[in-house]
Amino acid sequence: MRRIVVSIFAASLLFASQAFAADMPVKAPPPPTAAPGWTGWYLGGNAGGFWGASRTTSATTPIPGAGFTIAALAIINAQGAPANIDTSGFTGGVQGGYNYQVGQWLVGLEADFEAFHNKDTLTSAVPGVIAGSTFVLNSTVNADWLLTVRPRLGWVANNWLLYGTGGLAVSRVSAAWNFTNPGGVPTFTESASTASTKTGWTAGGGVETMLPGRWVVGVEYLYVKLGNISTSAITISSVAGPINPFSHSVDFSSNIVRLRLSKAF
Repeated sequence: MRRIVVSIFAASLLFASQAFAADMPVKAPPPPTAAPGWTGWYLGGNAGGFWGASRTTSATTPIPGAGFTIAALAIINAQGAPANIDTSGFTGGVQGGYNYQVGQWLVGLEADFEAFHNKDTLTSAVPGVIAGSTFVLNSTVNADWLLTVRPRLGWVANNWLLYGTGGLAVSRVSAAWNFTNPGGVPTFTESASTASTKTGWTAGGGVETMLPGRWVVGVEYLYVKLGNISTSAITISSVAGPINPFSHSVDFSSNIVRLRLSKAF
């Protein structure tokens, strides 16, 4: 009998607790946090590095009755065949622009201005046609700054942005060449230089994330192609004076990877 009473009492307690729990109000889950909007102006800075392989070419042509011998011409033109001037270093600057978000898509326009100390020299030395002499060719390329203006197209996932970009690139590119033949008789010298503000193109992409306070951090890659600059000069012989003409050119390109910090407004 005692077991029956205890069982009935336990069942009553279980039923009462379930009924009480059913009457308790259910606490609603917290509302989801709204994703940050990317529409608006932004301004910031960046810093990173670059590496490039600008392609240089030098050549000389024969002239009737004077100048370099056929053997010397062959050596010099082989020496001046297309070769890469490898550059690397630091870049940093400022960027600013405007983003417009439509759903998960983003379109925008950005401009940036960079310090871009992209300079190096390629030296080639080969035996000359006279025993003990050397043909030496120095080729130098330099770009001090870089301006780009680029549309951006991206995909937004909450506070993350993945984008591609490409557009106009502008820089002042200079180049210089010098040819000598130490140990030769007669001696030859040839020097040439040129500089031009070049308009080219750039393309790349990046990823950014928006932090509290609408601060945006990210990383970006750009490939820059500024095209060709060229010049020519006359070789001076210590015996015959001006002789063979030289032509020179360089095709400038570089890769950039940089960290970015911007304030969105």
